[in-house]
Amino acid sequence: MGMRITTGMAMNTYRYNLQLSTSNLNNAQNTVLTHRKFNSFSDDPSSAIQAWRVRRAMTDVGSYQKNNSDTYTRVNIAWVTMGKVKNEIADPDGRGSAIYGINGPTASARPELGKVLSNTAESVIHAMNSAKSGENFVFSGDDELNAPFSWSKDGTILYYRGVDVNAGSVKSPAEVPNWGEISEKTGCPEFMPENGKNAIEDAWIAYYRDAAKNPPPAKAAPKPSGMADPFAADTNKDDFGVPIRAAEVLKGSNMDGSPLNPPAREEEQLWAVYYKDQGDLKKLEDMSKEQAAIDLGMGLMEDADGKLVPGTYFDRSLPGINMLGFGVDKDGDPQNICIMMKQLGEIFSRCNETTGDYANKQDEADAERLLTKLKGGVDYVTNQYTDVDTKGSFLQQNESRLKMQGDYLNEQRAELEDVDLALAIQNFSWSYYCYSSALKVGTQLLSQSLIDYMT
Repeated sequence: MGMRITTGMAMNTYRYNLQLSTSNLNNAQNTVLTHRKFNSFSDDPSSAIQAWRVRRAMTDVGSYQKNNSDTYTRVNIAWVTMGKVKNEIADPDGRGSAIYGINGPTASARPELGKVLSNTAESVIHAMNSAKSGENFVFSGDDELNAPFSWSKDGTILYYRGVDVNAGSVKSPAEVPNWGEISEKTGCPEFMPENGKNAIEDAWIAYYRDAAKNPPPAKAAPKPSGMADPFAADTNKDDFGVPIRAAEVLKGSNMDGSPLNPPAREEEQLWAVYYKDQGDLKKLEDMSKEQAAIDLGMGLMEDADGKLVPGTYFDRSLPGINMLGFGVDKDGDPQNICIMMKQLGEIFSRCNETTGDYANKQDEADAERLLTKLKGGVDYVTNQYTDVDTKGSFLQQNESRLKMQGDYLNEQRAELEDVDLALAIQNFSWSYYCYSSALKVGTQLLSQSLIDYMT
């Protein structure tokens, strides 16, 4: 006994097969269009997990490349600027002219040379201030929104972010004045003045005169009473070690604006200036150590104390105070090359306009001493330029490394996600053939079933 196939049974079977062929055709078509092996996690869980990890690494590398590119732009601007500064202070119109300015045959050019040196110092500062990456000043350290350097109104004091770059030049009032060796004839320093410039010098003058009349024992001579530090016992200090009382003395009133009680004595004022100068030096030292860590794919890590591990990050900070120098040396001379040129310019400007002779012996001695140190300042700036160049070279090499790493990761991603296009097209062709066949079979099946139903 045979089983009769009804129209409903034929239609259901046909509909199922047609839907299956349509789905296969659509999937094959999407594979050809997207070139992907899978479009959802459920299609291939193992490959999907591996592909996610690879894509996450690719995202990180892309971020590193952007950071590297932005940092290189910044460092390259600094490199170009420092190159101009180096050339400007070392060319014949700068350092070379200063050398000739010492020699007798060219001495008459000293007054004009003084102007050249002064203008060169100002030109260097203009160059440092004009170095910008977008809206940010390259040489401003942490404060990228304001120009790093500025001159005082008379053009003799250079400030870095509001702090005198010559900080550290104020000697402690307890330090013995440099008045030369003790004279065997008078028992006092040979260049000791008759009257001091302030209470501290007056105390030393009185001390030496008393010592000349009543020679002290062989042991160390006692300091005059005026040398005592009035703020030594003051434990209330700011972040830079300046006693609050000293800051109030400089201000001329208490922090709340009320009058000082008791009023400041002259020796207190001198000590306050000294503490302020030492505080400024500490500020410059802190600003010279500022860092701007950025992750360039070197395995950024922190130690147990939460501090970044050296070698795992790149420091893109370029404090301008480091580029030109700051503070004073043991002789009290500036270590900032622009201030050196300014001071030499002032000395040369005081020379006789006709003969070029120095105004006095002290100017001649200062010029010779500063010139020797100017050569060292040029070498210092050259070394800073080399350091910036080294940073730029590293960033170029790092960019190449990141590109190679990105290419490798993209190859991994392609192996996991990309389909063999030839095979995909072949599968699409087969799916399309099956779909077309299903349509033809359906036409024949519906025709036969309809005739069978009518009979």
